[in-house]
Amino acid sequence: MAPAACLNFASMMGQGSSFLVTLSKPQQTPSGFSIRYNDEVLLVTRVWEDTPMDTWNREHPTRQVVYGSHVISVNGKRNIPEMIIALQESCNIRMEVARSLETELLDEMISRDRKMWNPLVEEVFNSLPERHCNCCKNTSCAVCLEDFDDEMVLQLPCKHAFHRDCISVWLLNRSTRCPLCNQVVDDSHWSWLGQRVTGCGSSAVYMALSWFVMV
Repeated sequence: MAPAACLNFASMMGQGSSFLVTLSKPQQTPSGFSIRYNDEVLLVTRVWEDTPMDTWNREHPTRQVVYGSHVISVNGKRNIPEMIIALQESCNIRMEVARSLETELLDEMISRDRKMWNPLVEEVFNSLPERHCNCCKNTSCAVCLEDFDDEMVLQLPCKHAFHRDCISVWLLNRSTRCPLCNQVVDDSHWSWLGQRVTGCGSSAVYMALSWFVMV
């Protein structure tokens, strides 16, 4: 058994009641919320305004999906990877959501991830090539939404470019994926983290790192 100091996501999840959420949206239209997940749990981090999810919340005040809500299943799927695919690709979504808000668990996930990500994010960030904005496929920065103005910008491996300050904040605090196409910035740096073994007290445990996605 792992020491108490090790975070056990499954044991921390609440046993509160759950409710059903149904969303309908056009193909390739976002549902309108962000999630953080690992192998055991999928939690909502934010609901965006003027989206199908925002509309649901306004129309169903007693069944709102908010920060910390636990997504139990999506279209009958309870496996985390299958749930993510369903959220990203389905036009009609049936989501079972836990009523209890796991805000402390979500805060812990985010805090711990940032401590582990930051050194590697800095390494990847320093390796990104700098290009003149005229050579890039996008003409504005998707983070701040401002047009490029005859300036040098940083280009991700997917060829999308961003202001240096904007993409550094994004990589350090939001996600290790491109804000435009969701491609991982550098698989060679990130892929090993999910199976990293580290000490916890006197035991070695797999770090249940979480990932950030907008759906």
